[in-house]
Amino acid sequence: MLQAVLDQLPGHLGPSRVEILTTHPRGDRAEPPRCPEGVELRILSARPLELLLLLFPLALLSAAAARVGIPRRWFARTASLRALLEADLVLDLAGISFVDGRGLPILVYNTLMTGLPILLGRPVVKCSQAVGPFRRPLNRALARLVLRRTAAVLPRGRRSAEHLAELGGVRSRPAADLAFLMRTSEEDCRAAREILGGGIVPTRGEASSGADRWITVIPSSVVHARSRTLGIDYPARMADFIDGLIERSGSPVALVPHALRPGTRLDRMNDLPTLREIHSRLRHRDRCLAVDDRFGPLTPQRLRGVVAASELVVTSRFHGMISALATATPVLVLGWSHKYREVMREFGLEDDVLDFREIEEADLVARCLALRDDGEAVREGIRSRLPAVEASARENIRVIVEQLGGGR
Repeated sequence: MLQAVLDQLPGHLGPSRVEILTTHPRGDRAEPPRCPEGVELRILSARPLELLLLLFPLALLSAAAARVGIPRRWFARTASLRALLEADLVLDLAGISFVDGRGLPILVYNTLMTGLPILLGRPVVKCSQAVGPFRRPLNRALARLVLRRTAAVLPRGRRSAEHLAELGGVRSRPAADLAFLMRTSEEDCRAAREILGGGIVPTRGEASSGADRWITVIPSSVVHARSRTLGIDYPARMADFIDGLIERSGSPVALVPHALRPGTRLDRMNDLPTLREIHSRLRHRDRCLAVDDRFGPLTPQRLRGVVAASELVVTSRFHGMISALATATPVLVLGWSHKYREVMREFGLEDDVLDFREIEEADLVARCLALRDDGEAVREGIRSRLPAVEASARENIRVIVEQLGGGR
């Protein structure tokens, strides 16, 4: 989503300064997003403890000071707070927020990240994301407190829009996911094909380039963590599924992380440990390529290129699904919330979204083979609906430009 914003804004706003608040400042500075000409980029720290113990208290003091005529800047004592205070507009790219059942730490984080610029008196646009439901009292109360004070919330699908309508008092405009607007170059696609072509040798049928018969499987550390709480051995189930897929499809499998932070432990935004554990349990490791940081920077653009070079994608990562749809690649989703189905519904593919708990019960291999057999029809169906979805995604950019006074 961030890369899509960076790709789109120069054409609408001209030269811009973008300051990114991130929970992983060191890693993001080491591998920053691709920055187009005309965009000045700075990456700043907003680690969770820093957010809770430093940034939020100072922002509260700033809000209190403003009420009695004391300049807010007196309490903007960090680079992150100064960046927020000086911003013409703050974009919240959470992807999903204020959802019942995600746990208190995530709810507090959602509240603080969106509430921080509001306390500093800055306009906030929550770009395309899933929100709600808001049935649990604490989530409902905090969502009302925060979302009603934003300049706009852009729900990503019908169910999210319905949840906001039920909450009431929120300025909202539906918009498809920003990531549909991310630009991928031929160089990115060529690098992706080289990853697959230089990985393992497809036996059984010998694909000519090593990149035109691959099935890509995208696991998720989030689903891994949710499985643990349910007593489900996610790596074992995924390994069994991939082994069966290799045996029955005759195709090699690329096991791909769509969220990664090399050198860090397992967390919500690092699928590498999950990927490696799944790969270690495979019987057919020689037929499954673990795509990791050995292959150089796995940028969002290269990952999309890997998806585009595949004949089928099976994903638990939301933006792995978006990359498949954006490249008209047949996709089966093993998800955990309404955020997947509401997007797939826009393409008439909501039946290809399964709950991750069905990995063992459902005959996933048969579902994959059937989807692959219908591949050309599925691709044509996606292509026919993609222009309308991309047009909806541009609503994000229209709202941003409007909030900034109409652009140039």
